[in-house]
Amino acid sequence: MRAIPSILYVQYGDFAEAYERFERGGEETFRDQKLSVLHTIKLAEKARVTVLSISGSSERTLLGPNLTAIKSAGHKIPKTLAINLLKEFQVTHLILCSPIRSFLVAARVTGAALLPLFADHFGKGGLRQRLRHRRLSHVLRSSPARCYCNHNLNASRSMRDELGLPSDMIIPWDHVPVPTSEAPKSNVAGTPVRICYAGTLSEAKGVGDLLDAIALLKDHEVRLNLFGGGDVQRWRQAASERGLSGRVTFLGSRPNREVRAAMAAHDLVVVPSRHNYAEGLPNVLLEGLSSGTPVVVSDHPAYADRLSDGGCEIFRAAQPADLARAIDRLMTDPSRYAAISKAGIRKAQELEFGIERLTLIDRFLDDPENTTDWVKSCSLGAYETKQATTTTRGRGNHG
Repeated sequence: MRAIPSILYVQYGDFAEAYERFERGGEETFRDQKLSVLHTIKLAEKARVTVLSISGSSERTLLGPNLTAIKSAGHKIPKTLAINLLKEFQVTHLILCSPIRSFLVAARVTGAALLPLFADHFGKGGLRQRLRHRRLSHVLRSSPARCYCNHNLNASRSMRDELGLPSDMIIPWDHVPVPTSEAPKSNVAGTPVRICYAGTLSEAKGVGDLLDAIALLKDHEVRLNLFGGGDVQRWRQAASERGLSGRVTFLGSRPNREVRAAMAAHDLVVVPSRHNYAEGLPNVLLEGLSSGTPVVVSDHPAYADRLSDGGCEIFRAAQPADLARAIDRLMTDPSRYAAISKAGIRKAQELEFGIERLTLIDRFLDDPENTTDWVKSCSLGAYETKQATTTTRGRGNHG
Protein backbone atom coordinates (compact mmCIF):
# COMPACT_ATOMS: atom_id res chain seq x y z
CA MET A 1 0.00 0.00 0.00
CA ARG A 2 1.29 3.43 -0.94
CA ALA A 3 2.18 5.58 2.08
CA ILE A 4 0.09 8.70 2.50
CA PRO A 5 1.86 12.06 2.08
CA SER A 6 3.24 13.82 5.13
CA ILE A 7 2.95 17.61 4.87
CA LEU A 8 4.76 20.11 7.08
CA TYR A 9 3.76 23.78 7.14
CA VAL A 10 6.24 26.22 8.67
CA GLN A 11 4.56 29.55 9.37
CA TYR A 12 4.20 32.50 11.71
CA GLY A 13 1.06 32.83 13.81
CA ASP A 14 -0.50 30.37 16.25
CA PHE A 15 -2.28 27.70 14.19
CA ALA A 16 -3.54 25.75 17.23
CA GLU A 17 -5.08 28.88 18.72
CA ALA A 18 -6.84 29.71 15.44
CA TYR A 19 -8.05 26.11 15.03
CA GLU A 20 -9.50 26.03 18.54
CA ARG A 21 -11.04 29.49 18.14
CA PHE A 22 -12.89 28.42 15.01
CA GLU A 23 -13.98 25.20 16.73
CA ARG A 24 -15.66 27.42 19.36
CA GLY A 25 -17.38 29.46 16.65
CA GLY A 26 -14.95 32.39 16.89
CA GLU A 27 -14.01 34.74 14.06
CA GLU A 28 -10.87 35.22 12.00
CA THR A 29 -8.45 37.99 12.94
CA PHE A 30 -7.10 38.50 9.41
CA ARG A 31 -8.36 37.91 5.89
CA ASP A 32 -8.39 34.30 4.65
CA GLN A 33 -7.36 32.94 8.07
CA LYS A 34 -10.41 30.69 8.37
CA LEU A 35 -10.19 29.56 4.74
CA SER A 36 -6.57 28.60 5.31
CA VAL A 37 -7.33 26.63 8.50
CA LEU A 38 -10.25 24.81 6.85
CA HIS A 39 -8.05 23.99 3.85
CA THR A 40 -5.44 22.48 6.19
CA ILE A 41 -8.10 20.42 7.97
CA LYS A 42 -9.31 19.15 4.61
CA LEU A 43 -5.77 18.12 3.64
CA ALA A 44 -5.58 16.08 6.86
CA GLU A 45 -8.32 13.82 5.49
CA LYS A 46 -5.86 12.35 2.98
CA ALA A 47 -2.42 13.20 4.38
CA ARG A 48 -0.58 13.58 7.67
CA VAL A 49 -0.33 17.31 8.31
CA THR A 50 1.93 19.03 10.83
CA VAL A 51 1.88 22.81 11.32
CA LEU A 52 4.93 24.39 12.95
CA SER A 53 4.00 27.83 14.26
CA ILE A 54 6.83 30.19 15.11
CA SER A 55 4.97 31.83 17.95
CA GLY A 56 7.24 32.23 20.96
CA SER A 57 6.30 29.14 22.99
CA SER A 58 7.16 25.45 22.79
CA GLU A 59 4.51 22.71 22.82
CA ARG A 60 2.82 20.05 20.70
CA THR A 61 -0.92 19.52 20.28
CA LEU A 62 -2.73 16.71 18.47
CA LEU A 63 -5.72 18.48 16.91
CA GLY A 64 -7.08 15.51 14.95
CA PRO A 65 -6.20 12.00 13.72
CA ASN A 66 -3.77 13.34 11.09
CA LEU A 67 -3.31 16.94 12.27
CA THR A 68 -0.59 18.06 14.67
CA ALA A 69 0.32 21.59 15.74
CA ILE A 70 3.78 22.46 17.05
CA LYS A 71 4.89 25.76 18.51
CA SER A 72 8.53 26.77 18.24
CA ALA A 73 10.09 28.57 21.17
CA GLY A 74 12.19 30.85 18.98
CA HIS A 75 12.58 32.37 15.54
CA LYS A 76 16.03 30.89 14.90
CA ILE A 77 15.75 27.19 14.21
CA PRO A 78 19.11 25.36 13.89
CA LYS A 79 19.75 23.25 10.81
CA THR A 80 20.05 20.05 12.87
CA LEU A 81 16.67 20.65 14.53
CA ALA A 82 14.99 21.35 11.17
CA ILE A 83 16.45 18.17 9.64
CA ASN A 84 15.43 16.07 12.65
CA LEU A 85 11.91 17.47 12.52
CA LEU A 86 11.50 16.52 8.86
CA LYS A 87 12.88 13.05 9.59
CA GLU A 88 10.69 12.54 12.67
CA PHE A 89 7.49 13.29 10.76
CA GLN A 90 8.77 11.60 7.57
CA VAL A 91 7.90 14.79 5.68
CA THR A 92 7.28 14.35 1.97
CA HIS A 93 6.06 17.91 1.27
CA LEU A 94 7.34 21.05 2.98
CA ILE A 95 5.39 24.32 2.65
CA LEU A 96 7.71 27.03 3.96
CA CYS A 97 5.98 30.36 4.62
CA SER A 98 9.10 32.27 5.69
CA PRO A 99 12.64 32.30 4.22
CA ILE A 100 14.23 30.25 7.00
CA ARG A 101 17.46 28.84 5.57
CA SER A 102 17.66 25.86 7.93
CA PHE A 103 14.45 24.42 6.50
CA LEU A 104 15.63 24.98 2.93
CA VAL A 105 18.71 22.92 3.79
CA ALA A 106 16.58 20.30 5.58
CA ALA A 107 14.44 19.79 2.47
CA ARG A 108 17.57 19.18 0.40
CA VAL A 109 19.01 16.74 2.95
CA THR A 110 15.81 14.73 3.40
CA GLY A 111 14.54 14.93 -0.18
CA ALA A 112 11.20 16.52 0.74
CA ALA A 113 9.36 18.34 -2.03
CA LEU A 114 9.48 22.06 -1.24
CA LEU A 115 7.14 25.01 -1.80
CA PRO A 116 8.69 28.34 -0.69
CA LEU A 117 5.57 30.46 -0.10
CA PHE A 118 6.85 33.82 1.12
CA ALA A 119 5.36 37.24 1.80
CA ASP A 120 8.65 39.14 2.02
CA HIS A 121 10.00 42.07 0.05
CA PHE A 122 13.75 41.71 -0.48
CA GLY A 123 14.78 45.34 -0.62
CA LYS A 124 18.03 47.00 -1.52
CA GLY A 125 20.43 47.58 1.35
CA GLY A 126 24.00 47.73 2.51
CA LEU A 127 26.71 45.11 2.40
CA ARG A 128 25.25 43.03 5.23
CA GLN A 129 21.86 42.77 3.55
CA ARG A 130 23.42 41.94 0.19
CA LEU A 131 25.36 39.12 1.83
CA ARG A 132 22.17 37.79 3.44
CA HIS A 133 20.44 37.90 0.06
CA ARG A 134 23.35 36.10 -1.58
CA ARG A 135 23.26 33.31 1.01
CA LEU A 136 19.49 32.96 0.73
CA SER A 137 19.69 32.87 -3.07
CA HIS A 138 22.31 30.12 -2.93
CA VAL A 139 20.29 27.99 -0.53
CA LEU A 140 17.09 28.46 -2.56
CA ARG A 141 18.83 27.49 -5.80
CA SER A 142 20.36 24.38 -4.23
CA SER A 143 17.06 23.33 -2.63
CA PRO A 144 14.59 20.91 -4.27
CA ALA A 145 12.13 23.75 -4.96
CA ARG A 146 10.71 23.84 -8.49
CA CYS A 147 9.42 27.39 -7.96
CA TYR A 148 9.82 30.36 -5.62
CA CYS A 149 6.55 32.02 -4.56
CA ASN A 150 6.02 35.48 -3.11
CA HIS A 151 3.08 37.67 -2.27
CA ASN A 152 1.95 39.92 -5.09
CA LEU A 153 3.91 41.65 -7.85
CA ASN A 154 6.67 43.81 -6.35
CA ALA A 155 7.74 41.27 -3.74
CA SER A 156 8.03 38.73 -6.56
CA ARG A 157 10.09 41.16 -8.63
CA SER A 158 12.42 41.65 -5.65
CA MET A 159 13.21 37.92 -5.77
CA ARG A 160 14.41 38.42 -9.33
CA ASP A 161 16.17 41.75 -8.81
CA GLU A 162 17.77 41.20 -5.39
CA LEU A 163 18.08 37.41 -5.16
CA GLY A 164 18.81 36.84 -8.84
CA LEU A 165 16.22 34.08 -9.21
CA PRO A 166 14.84 33.28 -12.69
CA SER A 167 11.51 34.91 -13.59
CA ASP A 168 10.12 31.68 -15.03
CA MET A 169 10.41 30.04 -11.59
CA ILE A 170 8.96 32.92 -9.53
CA ILE A 171 5.21 32.74 -8.87
CA PRO A 172 3.29 35.75 -7.52
CA TRP A 173 0.37 34.77 -5.28
CA ASP A 174 -2.49 36.61 -3.60
CA HIS A 175 -5.42 36.14 -1.25
CA VAL A 176 -9.08 35.87 -2.19
CA PRO A 177 -10.21 39.30 -3.54
CA VAL A 178 -11.50 41.86 -1.05
CA PRO A 179 -15.10 43.05 -1.56
CA THR A 180 -15.02 46.76 -2.50
CA SER A 181 -17.27 49.58 -1.39
CA GLU A 182 -19.62 51.11 -3.93
CA ALA A 183 -19.83 54.40 -2.04
CA PRO A 184 -16.78 56.70 -2.16
CA LYS A 185 -16.63 59.45 0.46
CA SER A 186 -16.76 63.16 -0.27
CA ASN A 187 -15.22 64.65 2.89
CA VAL A 188 -14.27 63.98 6.50
CA ALA A 189 -17.40 63.41 8.54
CA GLY A 190 -16.69 66.24 11.00
CA THR A 191 -14.75 66.65 14.23
CA PRO A 192 -12.98 64.95 15.72
CA VAL A 193 -11.34 63.46 12.63
CA ARG A 194 -11.09 59.70 13.21
CA ILE A 195 -7.95 57.90 12.00
CA CYS A 196 -7.60 54.11 11.91
CA TYR A 197 -4.45 51.98 12.12
CA ALA A 198 -4.58 48.17 11.92
CA GLY A 199 -1.58 45.86 12.32
CA THR A 200 1.11 44.76 14.73
CA LEU A 201 2.16 47.50 17.13
CA SER A 202 5.85 47.92 16.32
CA GLU A 203 8.43 50.53 15.39
CA ALA A 204 9.04 48.91 12.00
CA LYS A 205 5.34 49.12 11.23
CA GLY A 206 5.59 52.87 11.79
CA VAL A 207 3.50 53.15 14.96
CA GLY A 208 5.95 55.58 16.59
CA ASP A 209 5.98 57.71 13.44
CA LEU A 210 2.18 57.79 13.45
CA LEU A 211 2.06 58.90 17.09
CA ASP A 212 4.61 61.63 16.34
CA ALA A 213 2.53 62.80 13.38
CA ILE A 214 -0.65 62.99 15.48
CA ALA A 215 1.25 65.05 18.07
CA LEU A 216 2.26 67.49 15.29
CA LEU A 217 -1.37 68.05 14.23
CA LYS A 218 -1.93 70.61 16.96
CA ASP A 219 -4.42 72.67 14.93
CA HIS A 220 -6.82 69.77 14.41
CA GLU A 221 -9.01 67.68 16.66
CA VAL A 222 -7.90 64.16 15.84
CA ARG A 223 -8.63 60.76 17.39
CA LEU A 224 -6.45 57.78 16.56
CA ASN A 225 -7.73 54.22 17.04
CA LEU A 226 -5.20 51.40 16.79
CA PHE A 227 -6.19 47.77 16.17
CA GLY A 228 -3.60 45.04 16.65
CA GLY A 229 -1.47 43.08 19.04
CA GLY A 230 1.97 43.83 20.41
CA ASP A 231 3.39 45.53 23.47
CA VAL A 232 0.32 47.66 24.16
CA GLN A 233 1.67 48.98 27.47
CA ARG A 234 4.83 50.25 25.78
CA TRP A 235 2.86 52.10 23.13
CA ARG A 236 0.33 53.44 25.60
CA GLN A 237 3.27 54.92 27.51
CA ALA A 238 4.69 56.30 24.25
CA ALA A 239 1.37 58.01 23.52
CA SER A 240 1.29 59.47 27.04
CA GLU A 241 4.84 60.85 26.68
CA ARG A 242 3.70 62.68 23.53
CA GLY A 243 0.70 64.15 25.34
CA LEU A 244 -1.77 61.99 23.40
CA SER A 245 -3.44 59.98 26.17
CA GLY A 246 -6.86 61.45 25.43
CA ARG A 247 -6.48 61.24 21.66
CA VAL A 248 -5.28 57.65 21.17
CA THR A 249 -7.15 54.42 21.89
CA PHE A 250 -5.64 50.92 21.74
CA LEU A 251 -8.31 48.39 20.80
CA GLY A 252 -6.18 45.24 20.64
CA SER A 253 -6.64 42.34 18.24
CA ARG A 254 -10.19 42.24 16.95
CA PRO A 255 -12.04 40.05 14.43
CA ASN A 256 -11.23 40.98 10.85
CA ARG A 257 -14.89 41.75 10.22
CA GLU A 258 -14.85 44.42 12.95
CA VAL A 259 -11.59 45.97 11.72
CA ARG A 260 -12.88 46.27 8.15
CA ALA A 261 -16.11 47.83 9.41
CA ALA A 262 -14.04 50.27 11.47
CA MET A 263 -12.00 51.25 8.41
CA ALA A 264 -15.20 52.11 6.56
CA ALA A 265 -16.46 54.13 9.54
CA HIS A 266 -13.28 56.19 10.03
CA ASP A 267 -12.20 59.27 8.10
CA LEU A 268 -8.70 58.04 7.24
CA VAL A 269 -6.75 54.78 7.27
CA VAL A 270 -2.97 55.05 7.76
CA VAL A 271 -0.42 52.40 6.70
CA PRO A 272 2.92 53.83 7.95
CA SER A 273 5.31 50.86 7.46
CA ARG A 274 9.02 51.67 7.38
CA HIS A 275 11.20 50.39 4.55
CA ASN A 276 12.87 47.80 6.78
CA TYR A 277 9.58 46.02 7.46
CA ALA A 278 9.61 42.98 5.16
CA GLU A 279 6.14 42.67 3.69
CA GLY A 280 4.69 41.99 0.26
CA LEU A 281 1.37 43.79 -0.06
CA PRO A 282 -0.27 44.14 3.37
CA ASN A 283 -3.87 43.05 3.79
CA VAL A 284 -4.64 46.26 5.63
CA LEU A 285 -3.71 48.34 2.56
CA LEU A 286 -6.12 46.49 0.28
CA GLU A 287 -8.82 46.44 2.94
CA GLY A 288 -8.42 50.15 3.55
CA LEU A 289 -8.61 50.99 -0.14
CA SER A 290 -11.61 48.71 -0.60
CA SER A 291 -13.49 50.38 2.26
CA GLY A 292 -13.81 53.69 0.40
CA THR A 293 -11.97 55.51 3.20
CA PRO A 294 -8.91 57.43 1.90
CA VAL A 295 -5.63 55.73 2.75
CA VAL A 296 -2.42 57.50 3.77
CA VAL A 297 0.49 55.16 3.03
CA SER A 298 4.28 55.24 3.29
CA ASP A 299 6.52 54.99 0.23
CA HIS A 300 7.48 51.41 1.08
CA PRO A 301 9.32 49.86 -1.90
CA ALA A 302 7.02 46.83 -1.88
CA TYR A 303 4.12 48.85 -3.24
CA ALA A 304 4.78 52.60 -3.51
CA ASP A 305 5.40 52.60 -7.28
CA ARG A 306 2.09 50.83 -7.85
CA LEU A 307 0.28 53.60 -5.95
CA SER A 308 2.03 56.60 -7.49
CA ASP A 309 -0.68 57.16 -10.10
CA GLY A 310 -3.35 57.84 -7.49
CA GLY A 311 -5.54 56.00 -5.02
CA CYS A 312 -3.55 56.94 -1.91
CA GLU A 313 -1.90 59.88 -0.21
CA ILE A 314 1.78 58.90 -0.06
CA PHE A 315 4.34 60.18 2.46
CA ARG A 316 8.03 59.49 3.07
CA ALA A 317 8.43 56.55 5.45
CA ALA A 318 9.89 57.28 8.90
CA GLN A 319 9.19 61.01 8.42
CA PRO A 320 6.44 61.99 10.93
CA ALA A 321 6.31 65.59 9.70
CA ASP A 322 5.65 64.41 6.15
CA LEU A 323 2.98 62.03 7.43
CA ALA A 324 1.35 64.90 9.35
CA ARG A 325 1.31 67.01 6.17
CA ALA A 326 -0.27 64.18 4.20
CA ILE A 327 -3.03 63.80 6.80
CA ASP A 328 -3.56 67.57 6.88
CA ARG A 329 -3.95 67.73 3.09
CA LEU A 330 -6.84 65.29 3.16
CA MET A 331 -8.43 66.87 6.22
CA THR A 332 -8.48 70.34 4.68
CA ASP A 333 -9.07 69.70 0.96
CA PRO A 334 -12.51 68.12 0.28
CA SER A 335 -11.90 67.75 -3.47
CA ARG A 336 -8.63 65.89 -2.87
CA TYR A 337 -10.28 63.73 -0.21
CA ALA A 338 -13.12 62.77 -2.58
CA ALA A 339 -10.73 62.02 -5.45
CA ILE A 340 -8.51 59.79 -3.29
CA SER A 341 -11.55 57.91 -1.97
CA LYS A 342 -12.93 57.21 -5.45
CA ALA A 343 -9.56 56.28 -6.93
CA GLY A 344 -8.72 54.06 -3.97
CA ILE A 345 -11.66 51.74 -4.63
CA ARG A 346 -10.48 51.28 -8.22
CA LYS A 347 -6.86 50.87 -7.12
CA ALA A 348 -7.76 48.05 -4.71
CA GLN A 349 -8.95 45.94 -7.63
CA GLU A 350 -5.85 46.76 -9.70
CA LEU A 351 -3.45 45.77 -6.91
CA GLU A 352 -4.73 42.23 -6.49
CA PHE A 353 -2.33 40.06 -8.44
CA GLY A 354 -1.29 36.44 -8.78
CA ILE A 355 -2.67 32.95 -8.33
CA GLU A 356 -4.78 32.48 -5.20
CA ARG A 357 -2.73 31.04 -2.37
CA LEU A 358 -4.76 27.91 -1.68
CA THR A 359 -4.98 27.09 -5.39
CA LEU A 360 -1.18 27.38 -5.55
CA ILE A 361 -0.79 24.97 -2.62
CA ASP A 362 -3.11 22.46 -4.30
CA ARG A 363 -1.15 22.62 -7.56
CA PHE A 364 2.09 22.02 -5.71
CA LEU A 365 0.68 19.03 -3.81
CA ASP A 366 -0.76 17.55 -7.02
CA ASP A 367 2.48 17.99 -8.99
CA PRO A 368 5.44 18.95 -6.76
CA GLU A 369 7.96 18.03 -9.48
CA ASN A 370 6.27 20.31 -12.04
CA THR A 371 5.90 17.48 -14.57
CA THR A 372 2.99 19.34 -16.21
CA ASP A 373 4.97 22.61 -16.42
CA TRP A 374 2.32 24.45 -14.41
CA VAL A 375 4.98 26.68 -12.82
CA LYS A 376 5.82 28.53 -16.04
CA SER A 377 2.21 29.40 -16.82
CA CYS A 378 1.77 31.02 -13.37
CA SER A 379 5.16 32.71 -13.30
CA LEU A 380 6.36 36.27 -13.19
CA GLY A 381 8.14 35.58 -16.47
CA ALA A 382 4.88 34.61 -18.20
CA TYR A 383 3.23 37.78 -16.90
CA GLU A 384 6.07 40.04 -18.06
CA THR A 385 6.17 38.38 -21.48
CA LYS A 386 2.45 39.00 -21.84
CA GLN A 387 2.86 42.61 -20.73
CA ALA A 388 5.69 43.19 -23.20
CA THR A 389 3.64 41.69 -26.03
CA THR A 390 0.65 43.83 -25.13
CA THR A 391 2.81 46.97 -25.01
CA THR A 392 4.42 46.19 -28.37
CA ARG A 393 1.02 45.61 -29.97
CA GLY A 394 -0.27 48.83 -28.45
CA ARG A 395 2.62 50.80 -29.93
CA GLY A 396 2.03 49.14 -33.26
CA ASN A 397 -1.61 50.14 -33.23
CA HIS A 398 -0.57 53.76 -32.76
CA GLY A 399 2.18 53.70 -35.37
